[in-house]
Amino acid sequence: MAAGGYGTEGLNGDAAPKETQGAPSSPYVRKQPAGRGLDASRSAPPRRRPAEGLGIYIHFPFCLHKCAYCDFNSEVADDDLRALYLRTLKAELSRDGPTLHRRTEDISQAAKARVTSIYLGGGTPTVYESRELTEILALVRDIFALDEDAEISCEANPGTVTEASLRELHQAGVNRISIGAQSFNDAELALLGRIHTASEAAQAIQAARAAGFANLSIDLMRALPEQSLAQWEHTLDKALELAPDHLSCYGLSIEPGTPLARQVERGELVPLDDYGAAEMFIFTHEKLTAAGYEHYEISNFAHPGKRCHHNLLYWRNKSYLGFGAGAWSYVDRERFRNIAGPEAYCRMVLEEGELTAESECLEPQAALGEAVMLGLRLAEGVDLAKLGAGFGLDWRQLYDDAVDKAMATSLLEADGERLRPTLRGMLLNNELAALFIYSR
Repeated sequence: MAAGGYGTEGLNGDAAPKETQGAPSSPYVRKQPAGRGLDASRSAPPRRRPAEGLGIYIHFPFCLHKCAYCDFNSEVADDDLRALYLRTLKAELSRDGPTLHRRTEDISQAAKARVTSIYLGGGTPTVYESRELTEILALVRDIFALDEDAEISCEANPGTVTEASLRELHQAGVNRISIGAQSFNDAELALLGRIHTASEAAQAIQAARAAGFANLSIDLMRALPEQSLAQWEHTLDKALELAPDHLSCYGLSIEPGTPLARQVERGELVPLDDYGAAEMFIFTHEKLTAAGYEHYEISNFAHPGKRCHHNLLYWRNKSYLGFGAGAWSYVDRERFRNIAGPEAYCRMVLEEGELTAESECLEPQAALGEAVMLGLRLAEGVDLAKLGAGFGLDWRQLYDDAVDKAMATSLLEADGERLRPTLRGMLLNNELAALFIYSR
C-alpha cells in the first residue's frame, strides 16, 4: 500500500490511503450513467488540455493475506484467478489503451500526451513474478508515448520480494520502489495483520537498495490503537536508519467492516484519541524535516528531487488513465471507473461487455473546486487566480469568503500569488476543505 494521491487519500485528512486506483467520488461531481469514459460522441466542443503529462495506473488486486485494517479493493486469490487476471489486464490494455491515449491528445498540438509516470499498485503487485510485471510494462511501452525519464513505480510488500526479483524489476525499467513496511514494531505488525516482521521489512528495503533502486519509498502507519509516541518514534528511527528517499506516514483510519473495526466494537482495542493523533502528526513533521525531508504533502516526505511524480499528478488535478479492476481514470474533466470485482472485471473484458461501473463529468466550477481541494493538500498550495482562469472562472466570486475564514483561523497563509496550507491547515485538512465545499 503506497502513496496514491487523491485516489489514495480522498478528503480524509491524512488517513491511510484507499489504494492508488485514481480518484473516488467528489462532493463536487454530478454523476452520469455508466459508459466507457471519454465518449467521443459527446456534443460539447473539445476543450484545450495542456500537455502537462499523463499518468498510467495499473491495479493488481491480490494479496497473500488481507490485512486487518484493509478495506481496499484487494483480495486473496488462487493461482488460476491471478493468471486469468493477468491475461485480462493485457487484453484491456491492448483493446482500450490506444483509444484512450488518442483521446488524451492536446487539441492545440494534435499530439498524444506523453506518459510521465507509470504506477503499479494494489493490492500487492509483487505477488506476481517480476517476469509477469515486466510483460505488462513492455505492453504499456508498446501502446503509449513514454518519456525517457518517466517515473515507473511499483508497490512491494516484505514477504513477496527477494533481491533477485527486485533486481529483475529494476532491470525492466522500474526506477522507484515503494515498500509497505507499515511499522518496525512486531506487536504492531501483528495487530495490523501483516505477513512480515520488522526485521523482514528492513531486509526487503536493504534488498531493494542492493538491487539498484536509487529512489526508494517506505510506507508507515501511525496513530494505531493504543500506540504511544515513543513507539512511533521507534518506527521512525528505524526507518531513518535505512535512509529512504521518500516516506509516506499515514494516520490509520479504522474502516467499518474490517477485522480491526470489529475489535474496536467489541472493546478489545481503544482507538487513539484526536489529541494523540495530532501530537504524532506534528512530531512526524518536526522529526522528518529536521532529518532533511521536505514535507510536501499531508502524509508525504521526500528528499529534494524525490517527490512521487505520479501522486503529484493526482494532487495537481492532472490527467491519468487507470487499468485493472476498480481503476479510475481522469481526463478533460471526465472521470470513470472500471468494475471493481476481479472476476466481474475479467468477465466483462473478455466477453467485451460494459467495463465502466460509473462515470462523472465535472462542470468548470466543480472542476475548479476539486483542483483547489487537491492542491491544498500540498505544501506548495495553489494559485487561485491562475486556477480560476484556467476554468474561465473568477475565484473571488466563489471562494473569497472561504479564503478569508481560512486565513483568519490560520489554516492558510499567503505567499505571493499562492495560498499555502499551514501545518495547522495540513493537520485539519478536512476543516480546510469544508470551507471551500460549503462556500459555493
